Amino acid sequence: MDIPKKLEGLHKALEVKPTTYAAAAAKPKSSEAAKPQVPGPKTTATHALIISSRCANHTSDQVVKTISEVVDAKEIGVGVNSVRKERNHKVVLMCAFDDAIKRIEARINVWHTNEQTDRRITKNH
Repeated sequence: MDIPKKLEGLHKALEVKPTTYAAAAAKPKSSEAAKPQVPGPKTTATHALIISSRCANHTSDQVVKTISEVVDAKEIGVGVNSVRKERNHKVVLMCAFDDAIKRIEARINVWHTNEQTDRRITKNH
C-alpha cells in the first residue's frame, strides 16, 4: 500500500477552501437540476372497492371480519393499501391495481353472497 501518497492526497483535499454560497450559486446547473420540478407527491390512480352488507343489522366491523375470513391477500397474491370503514355498514378497500380489485371482488362474490361490491377509481393527491 502507498500510505504516504494517500495521506498527501487527503491533506490536499483538506487544504481546499470551502465554497461560498455566491461561488456555488454562480456555477451553471446540471441538466437534471435545471428541469422544472412539480411540487408534492406523484399522483397515481387508486382503485377502490366498496363493500357493503345486504343485511341491515350488520356493522362495518362485521363486514371487515367477513372480508378477512373470505379474502386472504397473501393467498390470492394481491396488495391492499388500506381498509377504511364507512357509515351505513360499508367498507372501502384501496388497491393500486385494478387486477387486485377484480380478484378480491371475485373471491367475495363466490364465497359470501351477503356482501355486495362496487368498484371506483380515484386519484390520490
